[in-house]
Amino acid sequence: GRVLGVVFAAAFWNGIVAVFVNEAWKAWERGRPEWFLMLFLVPFVLVGVALCWAIVHALLALLNPRPALRIGTGVPRLGEPVEIQWECRGAVHRLDRVRIRLRGTEQATYQVGTDTRTASEIFHEEILVDSPAPACHLGGSASFTIPASSMHSFESAHNQILWTLEFAGEIRRWPNVEEVYPLVVLPRAATEGKREVRRP
Repeated sequence: GRVLGVVFAAAFWNGIVAVFVNEAWKAWERGRPEWFLMLFLVPFVLVGVALCWAIVHALLALLNPRPALRIGTGVPRLGEPVEIQWECRGAVHRLDRVRIRLRGTEQATYQVGTDTRTASEIFHEEILVDSPAPACHLGGSASFTIPASSMHSFESAHNQILWTLEFAGEIRRWPNVEEVYPLVVLPRAATEGKREVRRP
């Protein structure tokens, strides 16, 4: 999906830019170069080259190890322990370091004139795994507790509370492994007060 998305973006962008580049080339061949047009097209051509490189980058990333994360304790709740398990398949030996990060982000969408803008702020960030050991690259487990004072997952028309688990695998001289997994966090479980019974 990523490769197809980049290919579509590169084809769309370069297809439009190619029309103007062709006009500038024809003017050059006629001996009447349009210098302003050529200078104007330089940044657009550079963006097109960058998109072509992005295709190569995305194709190389297809050969990366593929991580998989699982939650071992049901749907997480605030203040309760959570256990995750992960495993990597493919060319795991190429990984130099594995990091797994828990991140909580607040997003707010607001209107400025006729423009709609979105502001994001990270309110919680925690490194769950950070290991260069090759034995860790095949898979493992980790446990953590989402702070009870934090905010559970939430979504409205203009505000969102998003929790994610981010897997990052570093590979020297190669595109890194980067995967983001959405995590639904529930509010704290309701507790019923216990009545004290006294014997007469």
